[in-house]
Amino acid sequence: MKIEGFRGSMEELDVHFELSRRLKVRIGALLALQISVSPTLLEMAGAGTPEERFLLDPRLLNRAKDLDKKAVQEIWGGEDCPLDVIQDSHGWRVLVLQEELLAQEGFSQEEQEEEKGDSLLPLVVQEEKEVRFQPLFSPKDLEKLKLEALTSADEKERIGALRKVIHSSLSLREKGLLLLHALEEDSPTIREEVAKGFEHLGFSKEISQTIKAFSTSYSSQQVYALQRLSEYIQNAPMAEVSLAFHFLRHVLETQELPHVVKAITKTLESVVARISETKPLIELAEQVIRLLPKNKERFEPFFHSLLIAMGKKVDKKEYESFFQNQLALTKSPFMATFLVLAMNEIELGDPSFRSLKLVELLQ
Repeated sequence: MKIEGFRGSMEELDVHFELSRRLKVRIGALLALQISVSPTLLEMAGAGTPEERFLLDPRLLNRAKDLDKKAVQEIWGGEDCPLDVIQDSHGWRVLVLQEELLAQEGFSQEEQEEEKGDSLLPLVVQEEKEVRFQPLFSPKDLEKLKLEALTSADEKERIGALRKVIHSSLSLREKGLLLLHALEEDSPTIREEVAKGFEHLGFSKEISQTIKAFSTSYSSQQVYALQRLSEYIQNAPMAEVSLAFHFLRHVLETQELPHVVKAITKTLESVVARISETKPLIELAEQVIRLLPKNKERFEPFFHSLLIAMGKKVDKKEYESFFQNQLALTKSPFMATFLVLAMNEIELGDPSFRSLKLVELLQ
């Protein structure tokens, strides 16, 4: 069990917790000071509760720089304080229930016992960062593991199979494909396991941290991870570029928060700059055109920018053909205008055709 503080947006506070507007403002002020609050504590901080009074106490902001367990007890008003403060892996302080710390200890003991039961042979790390174990499974066992990792309806069974596959004698490519397939699951637990798997195979922390961020519901973590990935991917190995491309396409499919979609498309622009094949970029363009009508004005500038970025990499004739086909298929004036404006900026096709089409659409 890993304790993480809430680091999302005001919109996400509204969705997940019943808090007073005053308390939401205080949560934002604490975040600005790199102090977050655990979701469990937020659930308890309803109107008129001792937890709400504690979080709204002005001393909490005044003591932000030296906030420790003693300060928390003083603000609460006694040694029977049920709260504590810890530091997470990012250097943030997190206000938590003491009971959460006890639960974390209990769950970690259970996880350690599970890991002992699944323990395998010592690692042998190959030069290409491929992680292998000495042969442990027969070909028949491997096929069974692959089937469980891909199709098992039992989440715990799938995770166990994924762990064993990672530690098997399968090739790096086969392991990567199995993990990539598992990424299509929206289960936070499976996504976190996949992130660990890719990191175990030698992929960068920028890749694994982005996958882990999307196993949480905190958009601020997702945007931060995407920004780091966008910088890293500019000089990353092509295997990581390919993985980032497939994962970002998957999360783009289901995202609805504009600031997260913006971060995804900006990161995709960095990824697109590394791709030389036209086919996957045309497939991404098709996805963008399919998703846009559901969101229109909210996502239009982000998708427009992404299509322009792809225009610098794809074969111009194929891209023009794609746009012409989309224009012929659409019955929406909004979509037709969107397509023609993009064609105009990329300079696809006959300029007179684009001008006439724009005049026609604006009438």
